Amino acid sequence: MIPLNGFWSDVLSGTIVIFLGLAITYIASYLYKIIVEKKPAKLEIKLVVCVIFVIVVAFAGIYASMTDKPEGPTEGSTGPTEGSTGPTEVSYNEWNGKIIPDIGGTSNTGGTSDTGVCYYDWKGTVLDNLTGTYNPDYTYFMVTLYVKNDASQPVSTNAWYWKLVVDGVEYSRDMNSFGSTYQTPVEIQNGGEKETRIIYCLNSIPSEAEVIYKRPSTPIMERIKHY
Repeated sequence: MIPLNGFWSDVLSGTIVIFLGLAITYIASYLYKIIVEKKPAKLEIKLVVCVIFVIVVAFAGIYASMTDKPEGPTEGSTGPTEGSTGPTEVSYNEWNGKIIPDIGGTSNTGGTSDTGVCYYDWKGTVLDNLTGTYNPDYTYFMVTLYVKNDASQPVSTNAWYWKLVVDGVEYSRDMNSFGSTYQTPVEIQNGGEKETRIIYCLNSIPSEAEVIYKRPSTPIMERIKHY
């Protein structure tokens, strides 16, 4: 299961704390009436208190597991220095998998020789950790992408247009992973070139993969040897 991001985790934690406070206040008031004021308790009230007590114990366990579970670096890994803000890449491991040759001409569909050609290349990097979004059950795969546009149509560095293909499945960029990898998308016009980085969240390290450009209107895309 992918963990909750920071916002919803804070909302859940706050809700649990508020509920625990109200429940403890109610139980304390109930015990005060029995012990100090020596008022007999009705059966219905006893049942309600028992149910609340069970819920309090359950929520306390959930809250403890949320606050005690470390986020980010696992034991033995190097994390960000104190006071730094994430997400930040902790360790880069160059990917030694195979880049699949152009899949069906990659995203050439829609392009024509009249519009020219946009050249691109990419390399993969496996990230050991992303502070704030890291989940050891997943692989964070960073694509370093180079684009040189000799076509008349602009080509965007917007990460949503660049898909990672692994075992016939297309992956979009990971919504929670930015940090120092994030760069403002730009439109590369004719004659322009740009390098950018995109992070994908995968189930495992791929043995082979390809990156394709998917946009309603695209020039011919041709992978070259840049890296």
